[in-house]
Amino acid sequence: MNAEELERLHKLKEKGIISDEEFNEAKERILNGNKSVFDEIDIDFNLSKDQTQRGYNTFLHLSLLLGTPLPIIGTIFPIIGFIVPFIMWLIKKDDIKSIDRHGRVVANWAVTFIIYAVIFNILKLVLIGFPLFWLLGIVNIVFSLVGAYYAWNGKLWRYPGSFNFFGRPKADIGPNTRIEI
Repeated sequence: MNAEELERLHKLKEKGIISDEEFNEAKERILNGNKSVFDEIDIDFNLSKDQTQRGYNTFLHLSLLLGTPLPIIGTIFPIIGFIVPFIMWLIKKDDIKSIDRHGRVVANWAVTFIIYAVIFNILKLVLIGFPLFWLLGIVNIVFSLVGAYYAWNGKLWRYPGSFNFFGRPKADIGPNTRIEI
């Protein structure tokens, strides 16, 4: 039993899901014969395999499209594209760990997007803001679709260029890291 748990623990460390410090603590507990460390690890590996769960995470990413400042999409109430993901995240973040991870990524991008949009609107005074604002809309669409694609496949994708306002997801090991959750 100890050998199986040590092997499983080593795989978690290799994937970057747990840190060296967490690995050493857990290894020590296993070698001392304490109860299974996997009862305490804060990762649920099979949770996002559920189709409903993946669908929720996917819609969380796609809901950002409601705030895209391009014609037809998000032109009536652009703030909805940022309120909806926050509400979805806040409702489920304590119940389901993968929603907390995806919600943090989406919320970080939503706030980052607003900051970029304000800056680009100011830059419209010198005309450079017009193409940048449209580019931001296109980037939002692409990021939302890529994030949704990875969410549907049970993976987490951190949006490049996004500031870290709400903390990194617990299983995130670097920028643009795609991990199975």
